[in-house]
Amino acid sequence: MTRQTDPADTLRALRGQLQMGELEMRGGARTGLHAIPGQAGGASLSFLHFEDGEAVAWVDFAPVPPVEDLPCYNLACAVTPEASGRGAARAAIGAALAELRGRLAQAGTNAFLVEALVLEDNPAARRLAESLLSPDPIATSAPWSGQPACRYLGRFEATPAD
Repeated sequence: MTRQTDPADTLRALRGQLQMGELEMRGGARTGLHAIPGQAGGASLSFLHFEDGEAVAWVDFAPVPPVEDLPCYNLACAVTPEASGRGAARAAIGAALAELRGRLAQAGTNAFLVEALVLEDNPAARRLAESLLSPDPIATSAPWSGQPACRYLGRFEATPAD
């Protein structure tokens, strides 16, 4: 089952935690992609993407039931309004996917699937999902709202990190 919360709310909350000093980032420098420890009870793999010291995107891979006997992860992403339209989502998802591929390869997984549910009235997110996951979405409805949505499902090979 896919998540039922707004990813933008999660990004706002994480940025607030960073400002209040409640969220510790490993590695110190706030550039590029950083894993967020302990999100969603540790079940999901979450990342913040930084540009010029600011968290501009959040990416999360939450495990969902296997599809065709392959591990499957539900993708959620949010970008700040200031970063919207500048490629921040594409950069963050690309970097997070590379990290996920490496971690799964290290754990002995050969292949996995990533799904994303995108509302039909979000053309920018649909174009991104089509280019990163699959050009052939399946029509569905969003479980959280009942609105028309598209389900994208992409297959990836797990590859060791460089």
